[in-house]
Amino acid sequence: DPNLHFVESPALAPPEVEIDLAAQR
Repeated sequence: DPNLHFVESPALAPPEVEIDLAAQR
C-alpha cells in the first residue's frame, strides 16, 4: 500500500503531501 510507505517515511514526502494527508484525517 503506497499510503503506508508515506506514513513510514513522512520526511520523504513534500510538506504539501503531509498537509493533504492531515486534512483527510
